[in-house]
Amino acid sequence: MRTKLLHSQKVRVTGSIKGVDPRTAVIAIDDQVKYRPDLSIVRIDAPSAAIGMPANITATIHEGMGDLGALADCVLSVDGAVADRAANVWVDKNGTVSCQFAHTFTAGGVHALHVDVANVRPGDYDLRNNGADASISVSSTFSFSGSALDGAYTSSYREQVLDAGSNVLFEQNSTSTGHNHSVTMSGMWPQTVTFPLSSMSVNGSSAGITWTVFAAQAFAGAAQDDGSTCASGPDDTGFNWVTVCSSSTGALVTQVTVSEFAGDVTYHSDMTCRQTSAFYDCAGGYTWNSGGSNSAGVGHALDAAMNLQISMTDASGAGLSASAVIPVQPYTVAQDQAVTCVSGPDGARDCVEQHYSENGMTGSVSQ
Repeated sequence: MRTKLLHSQKVRVTGSIKGVDPRTAVIAIDDQVKYRPDLSIVRIDAPSAAIGMPANITATIHEGMGDLGALADCVLSVDGAVADRAANVWVDKNGTVSCQFAHTFTAGGVHALHVDVANVRPGDYDLRNNGADASISVSSTFSFSGSALDGAYTSSYREQVLDAGSNVLFEQNSTSTGHNHSVTMSGMWPQTVTFPLSSMSVNGSSAGITWTVFAAQAFAGAAQDDGSTCASGPDDTGFNWVTVCSSSTGALVTQVTVSEFAGDVTYHSDMTCRQTSAFYDCAGGYTWNSGGSNSAGVGHALDAAMNLQISMTDASGAGLSASAVIPVQPYTVAQDQAVTCVSGPDGARDCVEQHYSENGMTGSVSQ
């Protein structure tokens, strides 16, 4: 029977190997006790969408225990039914990644979204934070929606095992800090574009600084089951993502969605990759947001508003341009689980408390 091990306690695992030759070999591995990974969904970003056009939905996932990374599947459900997934998502210890989904809505109104982090390997520390809910507004007339966020977070976990006399048998603690940054924008115009697109750019500005949210050239389009033609993929840096869909079925319409993702890396779902023809590596399922470095996206300070400038030229030389403003304001999020204890038959208690706090600037708009 194994005694309960303490976090960071040094351990030695020994084993015997025989059958290779007449001798028996003994091997020993020295290591220390680690927490299982704890994956949680930090947020779901879902700009408003149009009926019959692919909507881009992004979930941001964080590992909070800081000892081990994990593989998992990101699963999107719409109105209670599984709609899309990204398989074999890797989240490094203390890492943050984004899962990008695509879903085409056939009915307007507000739809319920749920994202699960499922099938976590080697096993999740706390399954209670593996799912999150959000909603999306779908309309036949929407013209623009967007959201922006830049913030910092701190999380902590503490566990104590006490005997019947309230003496501490062992205690384990973990803390992590990090940065979240994301920008999403979706717009719709009553005209079509001709593929391949020759160029497209989106610039953002806030707090006196202007930066490139997206810039790319020569996007080819692929026909979709709904009758539209879509082009999707990262910009020349590989950090940011655009989807352009155009349709002449019914009313003339072009929808553009741009994402500046949070997290170290973004994993693209099955449906996202299906509408992608210009991105050679979508079958691999992911793009780096920070050149492969261990930072949580490229952050940009936000003040009272974020301004977006969109410009696109199609294969015929026709242009499409627009500007939009996303108002932003300070926000604070606090999730605290007070100390809760589970008693054993011998009077011992296992007591756990968790805390999460986040603050920064955020805002959204739909018009």
